[in-house]
Amino acid sequence: MFSIPVPRVFSWSCDAESSPVQAEYILEERAQGVRLGSVWPKLAWKTKLAIVERVADFDRLLSSVQFGALGCIYFKSDLQRLTGSSAALEYTAEGKDVILDEYAMGPLTKAELWASGREQMDLERGPCKFIYETLRRRPVLMRSRAGFSVIYPRLGR
Repeated sequence: MFSIPVPRVFSWSCDAESSPVQAEYILEERAQGVRLGSVWPKLAWKTKLAIVERVADFDRLLSSVQFGALGCIYFKSDLQRLTGSSAALEYTAEGKDVILDEYAMGPLTKAELWASGREQMDLERGPCKFIYETLRRRPVLMRSRAGFSVIYPRLGR
């Protein structure tokens, strides 16, 4: 998708309980090449510029994608099995509306939302269409330099 080179995925599991290693995982082919940091100091200025321009092009392309909700992308069948619901992934890229029937938008997977007993809390984890919709429905876990706190929505607005 988007003509961006990515490693081929050999196997994955999004369900730690049914996984033979008792964890979610992605097993993919080794990416070809060398670590950029190991050769960067030796590269000519024009080569560095070409690399930065290519990375900026990838970033520009990926930043142009607009999803209808905030969440993480799942295979639709996996999300259906894990949560009991799923809808086709819809997004806009390069001015075109696209629907991918094989994928769906699901809950965020960031560890702060699920670790240290927070998996038992009724926190909004997505997908949500608007942040205001999220704040009105359930408490939200916020992170600051002081640590984590749970923000409860104000009702009546």
